Amino acid sequence: MDLWQHCLLKLDEESGEIATALLSEDTLSSGCMALSNCEEINLEVNDLEAVIRALNQKFGFNIHCFQSFEHLDLAKEHADKDLFFWLMYTVKACLALSKMSSKCIQFGLQEKHPDLNEDNYMRLCGCIRDLFFGISQLNEFGLGYIIDEQHVNRKLDKIDHYLKYSISLNCVTEKPIDPDLLPIRIFIDEY
Repeated sequence: MDLWQHCLLKLDEESGEIATALLSEDTLSSGCMALSNCEEINLEVNDLEAVIRALNQKFGFNIHCFQSFEHLDLAKEHADKDLFFWLMYTVKACLALSKMSSKCIQFGLQEKHPDLNEDNYMRLCGCIRDLFFGISQLNEFGLGYIIDEQHVNRKLDKIDHYLKYSISLNCVTEKPIDPDLLPIRIFIDEY
C-alpha cells in the first residue's frame, strides 16, 4: 500500500467511526442528541478533520466544506424534518464517503465512471461536503460541533505515529507517489 492509499483508508475508517457514533443506542432510542453522544460524535468528526488535514499536508488535498446550492435547497425542502431524518442523511453520507474512498484506492482519483461527469477525486470531495453538511444540519438539533484544534493536532500526531509504525512493518511504502495518480485538479473553487 502506498502513502496515498493509506490516507484514503484512514478517511474510510473515520467515516465509519462517525456513522457508528451517530447510530448509538442512546440517540436512536431517545430521539434527541444526548450530551454524551454529542461529545463522541464531535471527537469523531474532529478525527475526520485531522485526516483531511493530513491529506492536505502530504498531497495538497485542499477541500472546502462549503454548502452548495443543492445543499441549501435540500435544507429548505426538508426544513420540517426531524432529528432522525438528518441522522440517517449523515449516516448515508458517511457510508458514501467510505465507498468512495474504497473506489479511489481501487481505481485511482482520475478514473471517471462512464455514466458520470466527475472523476473520483471530485466525487470524493462531494462526499466529504455532504457529510459536513449533514453535521451542520445536526447542529440545529443540538450537536454543537465545532473544530477542536487541540484534538485535531493530537490526532495528526497519532496519524503520523501509526503511519511510521506501518512503514516500519513494510505495510506502507514511502516511495514517491506517481503524479499521474494524483488528481489533476488539486483545488476546488469556492462559490
